[in-house]
Amino acid sequence: MKIATYQRHIRQTFLLVALLTLAVSNANAAATGGGSFEAGKANYFNIDKPFVVNIRDGAGGLRFMQIGINLMTMDAAVVTAVEKHLAPIKHELIMLFSQQQFKKVTSRGAREQLRKNALAQVQSVLQEYANIAPDKKLKNEDGEQYLSSVQDLFFTNFIIQ
Repeated sequence: MKIATYQRHIRQTFLLVALLTLAVSNANAAATGGGSFEAGKANYFNIDKPFVVNIRDGAGGLRFMQIGINLMTMDAAVVTAVEKHLAPIKHELIMLFSQQQFKKVTSRGAREQLRKNALAQVQSVLQEYANIAPDKKLKNEDGEQYLSSVQDLFFTNFIIQ
């Protein structure tokens, strides 16, 4: 009887360790936008929670603006820098988004300009905190050049209420 109890305890312990390992790896994948990153290839990093800010409308009232963002980089090391400096990146983006006015973000062209400004803010933070210049070039295994910073920023949702 003691051997059977001992074997059951070992199986339960093994199962618990396996489940914890799986949970930690899934949490890490979710935190980094899901999966491995490769140098010289398009890597997408999801900023997990959308930004929600107040913006002014023309009548002196407030509206809410919600923006979801993904970043694209060809440099896998930049993903690590983004993760490490996510707080100042989020801060700068919140400051940028909260300065917007309702009438100025309703057109496609205005949203595109806001996207470009947001990209510039992310690049600026990475240059200041991680010394990653937006115009620095690297080479992949095939000898093709690519830029080392965040190359693009995508709005994955854009809602104004």
